[in-house]
Amino acid sequence: MLLTLPISAYHPTLSIAEDAVYLLTESAAYRVAPGAEPQVFHLDLGQGAALTQNEFVFWSDGAVYLAPKLGGSRERVVALAHRPQYFVAAEDRFAWLDHSEDGKFAIQTVDGGKVRTLLAPAGQVVALTLMQDWAFFVEELGTGAWRIGGVRQTNQPVYGAEHSGRPPSMLTFAHDELYYYDGPRSQISELSPDLQHERAWVKDVICSPIAVSVAAYCGSVEGVFAVSEQAAPKLLEPNGGSMIAAIVANDARVAWLRDAGPDKLALETLAIVH
Repeated sequence: MLLTLPISAYHPTLSIAEDAVYLLTESAAYRVAPGAEPQVFHLDLGQGAALTQNEFVFWSDGAVYLAPKLGGSRERVVALAHRPQYFVAAEDRFAWLDHSEDGKFAIQTVDGGKVRTLLAPAGQVVALTLMQDWAFFVEELGTGAWRIGGVRQTNQPVYGAEHSGRPPSMLTFAHDELYYYDGPRSQISELSPDLQHERAWVKDVICSPIAVSVAAYCGSVEGVFAVSEQAAPKLLEPNGGSMIAAIVANDARVAWLRDAGPDKLALETLAIVH
């Protein structure tokens, strides 16, 4: 256990970079590097902040801001009247999911110092991620169906096949492929970036939340598991029946947030053995 805080485990953002794991809470960012004491950067991050390659991106005081991830003053990027649902980031790019008062969703970013709407889907957006310069999303169609779409600046959106049942609550990517946990079918699905080729990557598994790097890392009430096509699920760390609220991974480490009780979280991490 690297860090405990007297706050809920379900609202902060957990991110991982080459140098450290970052926990973004409403009022501070925590940098947790192997073998070092956690660093704290006090910022008005609110809910839904994200980490780009070098900066935190967040909403505060009616605008989108960037602040250096190793500490420093925030920089105003663009005016934005109300707080987005959350931000997503990849390398030095970022976008956010807007949910207006009339219930409409929009995927937006900054272009030339102005807010640019990449797409305003007709349905409800239940998950969003960035991969390179593409924004990929899960759209619930309101007919008992859902689909995964992708959009980039100046391009028309592309869509995968429609599915029935409960939509996935998150998308992740690794090695230029998209992954999501299909709960009703108890499988991890792999999807090509053009959204035209989809397959069951790992079957008969519980994996929510999910992160993927050299394997898939799955949270469950039993603990954190690693699973892949070549290997059966392996318990990496038991958690005594508590819930895993978030999980992230790269090729070196896996980190997760554990619900440690009412208004209490625990951040834990484990080196990946290749």
